[in-house]
Amino acid sequence: MKTFKEEMKGYLKKWEASGNKVTSYVCQHCKKKIKTPQPTKKLVDSRGYWDSMKKCYECGGFNFVLIYPTGKTEVKTWGIKIKEKK
Repeated sequence: MKTFKEEMKGYLKKWEASGNKVTSYVCQHCKKKIKTPQPTKKLVDSRGYWDSMKKCYECGGFNFVLIYPTGKTEVKTWGIKIKEKK
């Protein structure tokens, strides 16, 4: 069985192989740079960004991330951290 990190790395590779871009944000828990899919302008609504609760594949912490088609990201967090069972 693959770990969450392995699953996410595989998903990101497929996303990029499909001609899509990735961007990154800094996890507010472990402070590592985390890759995430970057939307195109067609994939965002009238607000102009994706908003998503993201689970960090490095530490398991949750971050609320705004992701713009330009690659810009903004992170909001509420201090939620859940360890993945192994």
